[in-house]
Amino acid sequence: FRWSCFQRFGGPALFASAALGGTVDRERWAALPDSLDRLAATRDVLLTAGERGVARLGDGEEAVAFGFPDLLRPGSKVLLVREAEPRPEVIALHRHPRRVGLVTERPTREWLPGRDWDPDPVAERLVGRPAPGGGTLFAVEADAVYLERGGRVFRWDGRRERDEGTPSQAMASLVLRWASR
Repeated sequence: FRWSCFQRFGGPALFASAALGGTVDRERWAALPDSLDRLAATRDVLLTAGERGVARLGDGEEAVAFGFPDLLRPGSKVLLVREAEPRPEVIALHRHPRRVGLVTERPTREWLPGRDWDPDPVAERLVGRPAPGGGTLFAVEADAVYLERGGRVFRWDGRRERDEGTPSQAMASLVLRWASR
């Protein structure tokens, strides 16, 4: 996998959205998902994006693509956001081929696991060991799984577990990290 692939396909947003079976329309203005209104810290991070577009996914649904600093440069950070339950789905497209993002009630075209999946096999695949203490999948990164239990989110990297705060706090931290790396 090389960054030249991104250039050939028109940047990380277009390349990764093609991997999801979709396209990105950079000409169409995209509004923030309604559910972000109550998540001010996450909303504020997304509003700093240099460019937005509408992503049409292979499943027929639409999402908002946020580019930091834009959607085309090979080094851009691109987040795909769409309405979902219990909170918006966020996919870090620039991490392709790694599958990174906030999970929702249903899997996204095999890109992210579903929230109701057993976290142990997901943790074993990503970090080599099942997650301690159980919980519900919240997010996945290449080197960690995030689990929600008792109103808190915990990061498990295969060696230690770290409290990331409430779901709103964890979501804002992850979105900020994914937008700035």
